[in-house]
Amino acid sequence: MHAETATATAAVNSMISLDDADQNIIAQWLAQRPTTTLRSYRLALRYLQSAAPGIDLRHVQLPHLQAFVQSLRGMKPSSQATSISVIQSLFSFAYKIGYLPANPAVLLKRPAHPNNVLERIVDETDIRRLVALTTNPRDSVLLLLAYVSGLRIAELAALKWRCFGQRESGTVLSVVGKGTRLRHIFLPAYMWTALAAIRDGAADDAPVFLSRNRKPLAKQTMHNIVKRAARRAGLPPTFSMHWCRHAHASHAMDRGAPIHLVQQTLGHASLAATARYVHCKPGTSSAEFIRPY
Repeated sequence: MHAETATATAAVNSMISLDDADQNIIAQWLAQRPTTTLRSYRLALRYLQSAAPGIDLRHVQLPHLQAFVQSLRGMKPSSQATSISVIQSLFSFAYKIGYLPANPAVLLKRPAHPNNVLERIVDETDIRRLVALTTNPRDSVLLLLAYVSGLRIAELAALKWRCFGQRESGTVLSVVGKGTRLRHIFLPAYMWTALAAIRDGAADDAPVFLSRNRKPLAKQTMHNIVKRAARRAGLPPTFSMHWCRHAHASHAMDRGAPIHLVQQTLGHASLAATARYVHCKPGTSSAEFIRPY
């Protein structure tokens, strides 16, 4: 079992009164989850434990789950939906493998929440300013790659030079993302030129982004870098590395990129996730495309 998964399992076992069989089910379920989202699983299970203290999985019934949902009130709708989805995933897994005779979680409903992704999309000029005002070469390349590739911050932190390959058509970046899905991203020549300029003879197995003491650059450090860059560029204080990913999707489709290509590049599991970026701009409408005369 992966170390992070084992740690998450131990944390769950300490929060909920589980017998050996329940612990085994939890371990199997977590083994199929991406390590980058284990924290949300632990939180959801903690909320369930508070709503149904001392009750093992086989004795959780609909009223317990309804109490769990009620305990989430006051959280953002998106956070509520995430916690409910986690519990539904666990009960669905336990039911499918025959551990539970029924799945009471199937009756739960996730709250609808507005698509506020538009609030986190900046203009192309904002991204240019973000990169241009960052004078540290490593940090500048980090921000540029985040935008050009649409990588998640965890994917950026895990990058090694061997992830890049050269083909006749150009540079290919191979990334293992959420759900251990492998995807390949073709990078424009200017991006590889910028990356090669900071390599400084590093071996293939070396991290692409290094700290001053030559250690892999931590996600928190990357977070601090983008926050400082955003302040310099006059962008909202809520700006994060993920906003570069939002900008990539929006700007690419604005320039005519097919939605399925954007989905593939970003590593979205479903087209619905990518479709959030298909948005209307102020002052335009589909009426402009109608030609009755």
